[in-house]
Amino acid sequence: MNQLYILFAILFSLFLTIYVAVIIACTGEETVYYSNFSPDALEIDNSFKPMFKSEEEYEYQDSDSYYKNLFNAEIVNDWKEYLGDRINGEDIEYLLTNSDSKEEVDRFYRILNSNLASVDDKVTNFLTFLHIAKEIEPKMSPNPENWDIEYVPTKSQTSPAVILDVEQRYTQEKDPFLKNRYWFQVVKAKFYSADTTSVIEFFEKTKDLVPKNNLYYRAMAYTAGAHYRKRNFILSNYLYSVVYSNCKQLRYVASYNFHPEEQEDFERSFQMAKNDEEKCSLWALYGYYADELQGIREIYKIDPKNENMELLITYFINSEEDDLNTGTYTSVQEYKQLLSEHVDKDALSLTDSIAVLENTKRPYFWYMGAGYFHMLSGNYTKAEDYLNKSISMMPTKEHVREQARLLKLVNSLLKLDSITPADEQSLVSELDWLYNTCTKDTAQTLRINFPISWSKLYLSDLYEANDNTLYTELLKPTKRFYYEQANIDKMIAFLTKSNKSDWENLLISQYQFTLSDVYEYKSIRATFIHHENLEIALQYLKLSDHKSDSLYCNPFSGEIKDIYSCGSAEYQQPFTTVVELLEKMRYLQIQINNGYGTFENYVLLGNAFYNINYYGNSREYYHNPIINNYGKYIDPEFKSWLMNSSIAESYYAKAFDVSINNEQRAKCSYLMAKCERNRFYTERFYEEGYFREPNDEDTSFLAWNGFVKLRTEYSNTNYIKDVINECGYFESYLSQR
Repeated sequence: MNQLYILFAILFSLFLTIYVAVIIACTGEETVYYSNFSPDALEIDNSFKPMFKSEEEYEYQDSDSYYKNLFNAEIVNDWKEYLGDRINGEDIEYLLTNSDSKEEVDRFYRILNSNLASVDDKVTNFLTFLHIAKEIEPKMSPNPENWDIEYVPTKSQTSPAVILDVEQRYTQEKDPFLKNRYWFQVVKAKFYSADTTSVIEFFEKTKDLVPKNNLYYRAMAYTAGAHYRKRNFILSNYLYSVVYSNCKQLRYVASYNFHPEEQEDFERSFQMAKNDEEKCSLWALYGYYADELQGIREIYKIDPKNENMELLITYFINSEEDDLNTGTYTSVQEYKQLLSEHVDKDALSLTDSIAVLENTKRPYFWYMGAGYFHMLSGNYTKAEDYLNKSISMMPTKEHVREQARLLKLVNSLLKLDSITPADEQSLVSELDWLYNTCTKDTAQTLRINFPISWSKLYLSDLYEANDNTLYTELLKPTKRFYYEQANIDKMIAFLTKSNKSDWENLLISQYQFTLSDVYEYKSIRATFIHHENLEIALQYLKLSDHKSDSLYCNPFSGEIKDIYSCGSAEYQQPFTTVVELLEKMRYLQIQINNGYGTFENYVLLGNAFYNINYYGNSREYYHNPIINNYGKYIDPEFKSWLMNSSIAESYYAKAFDVSINNEQRAKCSYLMAKCERNRFYTERFYEEGYFREPNDEDTSFLAWNGFVKLRTEYSNTNYIKDVINECGYFESYLSQR
């Protein structure tokens, strides 16, 4: 084995280890489209995929990898065929496509030129070509295949020496495979040189000498960009249309860079078209750029089976959906009226007229589009007829049929001005499919997020109009529903009833909250509203799955300094569960009611009520999905529960009344001062869920009643010394007196 092959054997084992290590599979966040109509489900050519419209305008192409990897597979396969089994396929891919391989390529090239190794000619040709190509590639950083004609490379331009070298290699090369690739490298080098427009002369001089493959159309795209920079928009746009026709990978690139400055520019570009295919491509780009419906009309006149029409109508429909589905309305009737008034009547007429002639490549597609427009316009019977016609003509592919099924479901819902049990029965299986099956099986092809949320809102509005507050809540959950005790009891009765209908089970399966959540909520509510008797709170908590949730601080502790989170040791060893807390609190209440109203019992109860509110150490107690208040936020509706220290303060006052010495009285005075402080801050600084900044207001050293008592009546106690040591607030208060 010669030296170069030995070097390959050693280095590639390292290369591939590194290469595999840096490949990271990642998933993006789920996008919510305001759309029922998914081009992914409709059999349109994959080359159109980067041009599909989404909520973010374009769905797929907005990433460096889109440009960088556009032709990688083709390039690698071409070189694999050229090299045969001389080099491992994974090694070929690494050297060609990995931006980190330049150093190794240069090292191999130096070995080749040192005459230290005898290497197969094709391997030599490959490494030599790579060495030259990677001298050009960095000039296109950061996107090695950035096709935006406005793009200006951030690194230095291709040097004249490199351009001269690669042009000479192109001229001298005899092998057709290599000659074609050197020719393309000349185009790239010139485009990214100080004189971008020099590519035009080279392309015009040599274009008839090279095969009309993807390299040719990639070079044409560079040339079109050079014409654009010379402000020769007419020729630039024409060349982009030719690229669009002949190189599917560059369809989005051509559409992105197609920019007629004036209508006259487009007309003059159109006059350059040499055949019907080029004319259709020009109209497709014009439609995508300016007017989808006109593009469809003109293409239809030339070639009714041209699938660019399907791209344009899909893009138009998705644009219409953005406009129609992002507004606001106050009732179902108003919503349907807004749809009918704002749907594009020209689009309805056009799709209808094309559908009925059935002479397109996919007639079912046009019946589906026309059916959708009839649906939006309020002609639900015609919409259903067209959708059924579409289904009868379409292929058996599941995702295509499911798109029609989804539109039929939307149409069935829109037909309803009110809802009856018969309507529920007719809808239940289809909604179960949408809510529970699509989410698992077809989420990659159908845009289901919007129809799922929309259908629930639509149905909830129907139920709300009928004063069915329970079903309205199940479909459109709100905290407001749980503000009233009657609603809580109604929901519990519904969730626990036997023999539920299929419709009721469907609604429950989609409800945001569980029966356990409701039980816990009722328990928390009773804790604060019926605090004098915790039996109710305890009863409902025991019915909840949350009864074993842990508290990580001791809720019965009455610390001088408020502790909002406990140390790591406490987290590793939870103090208690919420049900154990309530059981002990209820036990203390029973003891007091039985005549054991001792200082200790009152203080423990006061501490517990203090710590389960916002200012205490056991906020986890009220962490419930319905309340949904975590961290520093407290909803105004729950302010009277969760920011209320008066319950704790009342128990501290009772403890004070039964105190037997000044140490106990000092402690009660301080604990009541904390409650007084909390009340002051809540009243003064709490606004719409959060505390505002005090700014220049002097609040730090106010003389709470408890502070005054500590200073004037209990200054000789040991407790006041502990307070001074731990409470900087109290220490500062003393220093100012």
